Amino acid sequence: MDDPKGAAVQPELRDIEGVVKWFDPRKGFGFLVGPQGDDVFVHYSVIEGDGFKVLKDGAYVTFDAAMSGGRWKATRCARSERVPEITVVVKKPETSRAGKNP
Repeated sequence: MDDPKGAAVQPELRDIEGVVKWFDPRKGFGFLVGPQGDDVFVHYSVIEGDGFKVLKDGAYVTFDAAMSGGRWKATRCARSERVPEITVVVKKPETSRAGKNP
């Protein structure tokens, strides 16, 4: 896309819900997964909030992103109040049929 002045317009995303794929607090960066499964780079400097700016793996976030160098980069990231869905799998214990008559 081009704007009227001829400069290329970079794609942007606003208020997107995603999940933290992984975040390394020592390095200060990680990746989010957007709704289409795309990886989105996130740096601690764009995380909203007070205190130590880290994200927990698997946590829901809302973010803005822009295309940079052919890859998505978060320009704003906020922790979401949404609670991750948990799937509980219950397995029945296997019973031994050894020594039993049908």
